[in-house]
Amino acid sequence: MILQVKNLKTYFLLNKENTVKAVDGINFLIEDEETVGLLGESGSGKTVTALSIMRLISHPGEIGKDSSIKFKGKEMLFLDEFQMQNIRGKEISLVFQDPLSSLNPVLSIRYQMQEVISSHLKVGKTLVANILRNTLHKLDFEYPDNILNSYPHKLSGGQRQRIAIAISLLLNPKLLILDEPTTSLDVTVAARILNLIKKLKKEFKFSILFITHDLAILKEIADRIIIMKDGKIIEEGSCKNIISNPTSDYTKELLAASFIG
Repeated sequence: MILQVKNLKTYFLLNKENTVKAVDGINFLIEDEETVGLLGESGSGKTVTALSIMRLISHPGEIGKDSSIKFKGKEMLFLDEFQMQNIRGKEISLVFQDPLSSLNPVLSIRYQMQEVISSHLKVGKTLVANILRNTLHKLDFEYPDNILNSYPHKLSGGQRQRIAIAISLLLNPKLLILDEPTTSLDVTVAARILNLIKKLKKEFKFSILFITHDLAILKEIADRIIIMKDGKIIEEGSCKNIISNPTSDYTKELLAASFIG
């Protein structure tokens, strides 16, 4: 088991009379080399779940004191910020939905990728350069040096998304969290991204938490699916069972919206 989440509660205390229960007591597991899909409509709590796992919830948000997030058996809610910085990127990586907003527009791709490596490892420039080129090759970039010398706004949406995934894999994490990685891409580019993720998972042997609102995507990539609604898990099962035999009306609606079933 790579991740165990128990009774996760992430509330946003807006004022004395108004508390938003973005994530409200959820439990789930992710096994080694497993791909788990986290599915639900906007506002269901999917992204807040990911940010909670990464300990990136800021004021007025709070994770409940009786919550538990264990990574490789270690309770992450007990770790200080320095310890969490050693986990983020190195052990667990998060790829956001919009890479243009997560990449720095005034820094080259090379600089941003180098910073990820240098923040965790002490390695020479030659080795860093080789790591960058090899990683970009794995993400199907034919001319990695051209990409490394570019800036985010010079790249297409699909290229930026592949860069974001490349950055997330630089340090060989054991868990990759993908938050709606194909939402802003056209169908052809999205399919290419999904195929790359499956290929990379097989090669690097990591686990995936794949967040999306599209059940059709999870049909192509997930081993198991978790359905969220209003901060709660309402259904969970193997990909096959969720698609062929959903038990909740909400899941049935999601199936109908995805034109599968």
